[in-house]
Amino acid sequence: MKLFLQMSHRGVEEHWHPECYMIYKFWNVRICPSMYAGGRGRVNKQLLKPQNAVSEQQIYQIWTVLSSFEESTATCISDMLLQVSGGHYLEGLRQAERFIMHVDVLFASIDDLEDELSHFDDSTGLQHTREPKLLCKKIVSFFSVLSHTQSNEANGLTQELLSLVTSLAHYLKVLTRVALKGALKAQTEYKCPSSIKALLSKLTETSDRQKWALFRLSYQETDITSDLCTACHGAVETECIEHMRRRKRWHLYCFVCGTCNSEIQHVYPQSAYDEATGILYCPGCAKDHAVAAGGFKFVSQLEQYSFLMRVALKRLYGLLKMKNAVENPSAARYRKGESNIKEITGGM
Repeated sequence: MKLFLQMSHRGVEEHWHPECYMIYKFWNVRICPSMYAGGRGRVNKQLLKPQNAVSEQQIYQIWTVLSSFEESTATCISDMLLQVSGGHYLEGLRQAERFIMHVDVLFASIDDLEDELSHFDDSTGLQHTREPKLLCKKIVSFFSVLSHTQSNEANGLTQELLSLVTSLAHYLKVLTRVALKGALKAQTEYKCPSSIKALLSKLTETSDRQKWALFRLSYQETDITSDLCTACHGAVETECIEHMRRRKRWHLYCFVCGTCNSEIQHVYPQSAYDEATGILYCPGCAKDHAVAAGGFKFVSQLEQYSFLMRVALKRLYGLLKMKNAVENPSAARYRKGESNIKEITGGM
């Protein structure tokens, strides 16, 4: 006998599976909403199609993975506040790294769903244009407040910091809802059987140590000036083209052939970049100048937002480390000496 919740809402009796109800309460998403008839939680069996139904096992996995993901992000936020309240700003930034990894994974999940839905000429229905930008801005604002708070020696929490972290939690919940609705839409309306599984698998990467190590490596290799367009040297805050080996980026409208001046963003895979001269070539001019084509990739809006957060974090790391070295030279020497002792003794 399966458990269910029975409740009355505006005079209508509702029956819910416990996991379905929790998903609805936490993220305001009903599993397979087109299948509900009458009161919420009542399923019209005639509308239920085996090939696009969400199984009970999947519903349980959705609740388990999403609640774990949200709990993990809440822990990151809590630890950031705890470290900042004690004046341990560098430790607070290390927790911010983990938070940014959560955002990075969620953005990548939404991008994957966008690609999947585009095959059915359904660009979104995901409604996520505003929230990712606001989330990115809030994170950068959080870093900015940390740098000013630390320089003013006003240790501890401020109302501004509390307001910012509350906003982070809100926008992350909204985007989790967006991802879940997109996966449900792909599976129930377009019969993509692996959409939900792929989303849940992606979100579990935040607890994978190997994935975390790779994320940290990519973050550490980030150049703090790499958010600037190679052509106009302005900040790149939107979709762009990246040369993967040289890690250079261009605005789409700046990605033009240096010889014939034609726009080449639509043929970027066949375009070329002369690393010696720094000149871009369209496919035709690349052949004329004997420059090997390829090496580019398209960077989505969400991918660029994630990249900008990593750049901002690395800049703040450098700033705080420099301030600590200048303001506490003896402490810095002590830490260096302590590190050398650990190396000699093998960390004992």
